[in-house]
Amino acid sequence: MSLIGKIYRQLEPLIEVFFRTTRQSKTAADPSKWKAEAQKGEFAFHKNDTWRQTEGFLQQTSVLFKAWGFEADEFAGKVVLDVGAGSMLRGKYFKNAKLVALEPMADDVLREIPWTDLRDAWKVFSTPAEQSIPELVGQVDFIFSINVLDHCYNFDEIIANLYTYLKPGARAFLSFDEHYVTNKMHPLILTETICPPIFEKAGFKIEKFNKGFEGKAAEVMKVSTYGHGQTCLNYWLRKP
Repeated sequence: MSLIGKIYRQLEPLIEVFFRTTRQSKTAADPSKWKAEAQKGEFAFHKNDTWRQTEGFLQQTSVLFKAWGFEADEFAGKVVLDVGAGSMLRGKYFKNAKLVALEPMADDVLREIPWTDLRDAWKVFSTPAEQSIPELVGQVDFIFSINVLDHCYNFDEIIANLYTYLKPGARAFLSFDEHYVTNKMHPLILTETICPPIFEKAGFKIEKFNKGFEGKAAEVMKVSTYGHGQTCLNYWLRKP
């Protein structure tokens, strides 16, 4: 770790306290700016990424899903939606599930990244999560999204759409970073204060919430940040 990085780690608790008392939540951003800046940066990141091409990517994914309480075989034969699938399918952890990849860059990924496994998905939708997909309404057994929603442009619209996709009684697991400021790659500031009312307005029941990582997941995070910051928010939701 660089000297600057070490200094930041030491000052991080003080920085967090400062921003918690001064910042404002931000749940929406300019879609055209998001497409021109955030998506351009995201695609460049995935195109040059090496970690997702290694066995360690799915191995660490497995550790995290287990730590979050999900068994590999619990959605066999079920429809599982990955919101913000990126260039590789984390959902392969769920054995024999019908994986649906929702990724706004999917067409570009499939065309320009030869090592992507999005082709293995049962279905792929190359569209922003903010846009409703009629084909998915009432068809999904489980939704997950990992380190994605703070990269989007309208949190409220996404949550409303996800609710419609789930079957009655089905669940969703959403994990995303809680930032202090916005930047090109992170247009939104999603906080543990602003998110619950949005979930409840959409109709979700919040079954569990925690912050950061515990147990084996914390051990994994010491080796790789998995793309997360130190203050990710984890929500277990259910559609009544």
